[in-house]
Formats: sequence, C-alpha cells, structure tokens
Amino acid sequence: MFALNQEVFSKDAFQSLNSIMEIQGQLSSMLAGAIASLVITRWSLQWILTVDAATYIAAFLCLWSIPYKQSSERSDKKHTAMKEGLTFIKENRSVSIFLLLSFMPFIAVMMTNYLFPIYLTQELKASPAAYGIESAVYGFGALTAGVFIVSIMKRTGTELAVMLNISLFALGISILFFMKLLPIYFSIVFLLAFANAGTRVARNTFMMQKIPNIIVGRVDSCFRFITLGIRILLIFFFTYVTANDRIGLAFLGLSLLLLSSAGAGWILYKRKKRKQSALLKSVL
Repeated sequence: MFALNQEVFSKDAFQSLNSIMEIQGQLSSMLAGAIASLVITRWSLQWILTVDAATYIAAFLCLWSIPYKQSSERSDKKHTAMKEGLTFIKENRSVSIFLLLSFMPFIAVMMTNYLFPIYLTQELKASPAAYGIESAVYGFGALTAGVFIVSIMKRTGTELAVMLNISLFALGISILFFMKLLPIYFSIVFLLAFANAGTRVARNTFMMQKIPNIIVGRVDSCFRFITLGIRILLIFFFTYVTANDRIGLAFLGLSLLLLSSAGAGWILYKRKKRKQSALLKSVL
C-alpha cells in the first residue's frame, strides 16, 4: 500500500483510499467467516484449498495490473533500507513519537486477543456463544469506523482524528476494568473496534502525508519491528499475571499504558499547535 501511494494516487485521495481499504478488509473478513461456515460442511478440503489458492492468484494478477514503476532511487540492500527508515525516525523525533503512540491501540488489540477469552471465562462467566457475538460486534465496529472516519478526518484533521481514537480506545479499556457486565462488555468491544480501525486509517493517512514516498514503507517496517518487541514484553507480563489468576491486574496495566500514551499524544499535539500558532503570529 505505502509503496504505491504517491505513484498511483494523489494526496487528496489518501483519506478515502485508506477508508475504503479498511471497509473492504473488515467486510471481506465478515463475509469470509459466513461463507466458510457454509462451504466447510458441503465441500471437500481439496476444493476449499483450490478456491483459496485461486483467490491468491487473482489478487496477484490484480496487483500486477497496477501501473506502478519502481523508482531508480530505491535500494535493493535490506540493511540499507532498514537504515534509511531508522534515519528518518531519528531525524523526525516528534513525528516518530506520535506515530509510535498511534500504534498502541493495535498493540492493545493483539493483547486483548489473549486476554478477552480469559476475561469472558473467569470474570463474566459467559457462555460459548459470547465468543461468536464478540467477533460479530468487533467486525461491525471496525466496519462502522471505515465508513465514518473520512468525514471525521475532514472535520478534525488527520492528527486530531488519531488522538481522538486513541483516547476513545484508552477510555474503553479503562471502563472495561471497572464494569464487569456482559452488555457493557459488548458495547466496549464495539468502541474498541471503532477506535482501533479509526486510528489505523488516520495513522496510515498521516504517514502518507508526512513521510516521503521513497521511504514510507521502510519507516513503517521499522515501527512494526519496534511494536513487535513491545508486544513480546507485554505477553510475558500478561502471561505471568493471568497464570496467577490476576486478570484484573493485566487490564489495569493495559489501561495505564493506553492512558499514558493518549496523554503523551495530546502533549505532542498541543505543543505542535502552539508552535504553528507562534509561527503564524510571527509571519503576520
């Protein structure tokens, strides 16, 4: 996606493009689950795998047809590509910190994939049907974000949209720590899905706007490497506390992480606005 942004699409299309990709991604996941539940009992395994392989071939042909030419400035050396991404991060610290904070909802979602089943079983004493309802509610929340996030970004701006969604996610996790009721849990899952998907669309748009096209994919890879390390550390912590029947402590830690990330993000956002305001006054 990032390698194609300025070569194929204009900057004015970034918001709509990311929103459409989020919608089709969530919609395809929901439809895939529904279709799989129907065909898995009617088709043999070899036919299912054949159709699955055919979809990958079709996707490859679609991507191949995109009118994209690789820039001659790109480096083929992997270590050079990683170095260029890290160099941008070091030279643009405020943007890089803001982007790292915007990955926190994604990191939290990865953690909730581990924590939510334990939470449903130990704290809410929910039936197995609750797992299916949770998946449906999450998909609907993410799909809703894909539909409305473009209009939100147009009204608030990309950076403010990122911060609003991070704050919404932090609020949802914090409420979940205190309110242990199944209806509230499903409502929070909807909010978390909306905030995570909204943050992802706004973050991708922000990266396309702020990072040169030639290195945007490399910078994104560096951030994903960093967030992978954070996820590994959190998994160690959550595995320890849940093994000792302290699921509440895990959610408290996740809540504090997200609240501190939202707070730091707001500080960066306000600082940037003050600098822009001061620069505008000096020009006038």
